[in-house]
Amino acid sequence: MKNIKLNNKKILIRADFNVPIDNGEIIDNFRIEASIPTIKHCLASKASVVLMSHLGRPGGRFVEQYSLDPIAFALEEILSTEVMFSSDCISDDAINLSAQMKPGEIHLLENLRFHKGEEENDPIFSWNLSRHGEIYINDAFGTSHRSHASNVGIIEYMDNSAMGLLMQKEKKYLSEIFRENHSPTTLILGGAKVSDKIELMENLFSKIDYMLVGGAMAFPFLKVKGYEVGGSYCDLKSLSIAKKIISLANEKNVQLILPDDIVVAKKLAYDSTIEIRGVNDVGNNEAGYDIGPETTLKFQDIINTSELVIWNGPLGVCEYPIFSTGTEAIASHLSNKTNEGLITIIGGGDTASVINSNSDLSFTHISTGGGASLKMLGGQDLAAFKMIENNE
Repeated sequence: MKNIKLNNKKILIRADFNVPIDNGEIIDNFRIEASIPTIKHCLASKASVVLMSHLGRPGGRFVEQYSLDPIAFALEEILSTEVMFSSDCISDDAINLSAQMKPGEIHLLENLRFHKGEEENDPIFSWNLSRHGEIYINDAFGTSHRSHASNVGIIEYMDNSAMGLLMQKEKKYLSEIFRENHSPTTLILGGAKVSDKIELMENLFSKIDYMLVGGAMAFPFLKVKGYEVGGSYCDLKSLSIAKKIISLANEKNVQLILPDDIVVAKKLAYDSTIEIRGVNDVGNNEAGYDIGPETTLKFQDIINTSELVIWNGPLGVCEYPIFSTGTEAIASHLSNKTNEGLITIIGGGDTASVINSNSDLSFTHISTGGGASLKMLGGQDLAAFKMIENNE
């Protein structure tokens, strides 16, 4: 992006403003903040900026709760400047407004997914979007694994296109970081399903030394190892995958570290009565919802020896405070070690949401993508990156 002359140009930026909004109030503006360096760079280059994004899944029709109008106000507050807003992304009024913009002005378009052409990668919709700018910059990492009109189809109609600063940063930490030798390297995995992360595990096994497993995805591994997991989440498909991963870990000499103790309850509720159980002592009427204190300490000891830690997936059911202790303890420990020089990469999605709720924590990189970060860490080519790289 920095190699393109932006002076007096109209820059069309695909941003990712898909943030949680409740009654018009933005709950978490992490993705908005992440877009600011690219926007500021364009403004400093005396360009005008047209911003486009999706929000939620409105299904190709107008749904008021998914309007980007609140995003315009958030951007105005962050940038301390006016942000013009169009109520449709491809109307004549919106396109004419972009055409009349002066350097330093900002124009936000309404939700791209109010049109079916966005997710269908419709060429006519792509062409209409392209009329907003002279130079296209993609800075929406969260959708970079999707082949949509605003991140793939549009490039055919633009003379110049490039990745934004955020996209470059994501690539640096989720892909290019492995060009360097960081040993030991530790992968922390949590979340609900083993199947969601199998490609990630298979790709990283040749690059890591330890894999620490928590969350619901630990239970298939424990059951394969011969432990009874009570009512904890564990299906047949997950058991099959866990067997494969255990075999692959042995083959690649990766130390697979599972919980020694877990926090159990008879029901998943805010007022649950909890107990700490060893993994060999879980009752049939109990289920595990968090890693226990001994496991937390074991994970922290391995982190202490590491040079690079990649974390994807919470280690407990963090929506319930009583089951968030393990995740919070590991997050705090990783933050402290980051300040001492450890490279820490947080793989977006639910992990990022939990971590972003505590502004005192610091990490080397927190990804803005959920599925996109998993796919990039899993070694896949992402559609948006591939399209831009082929047209540079």
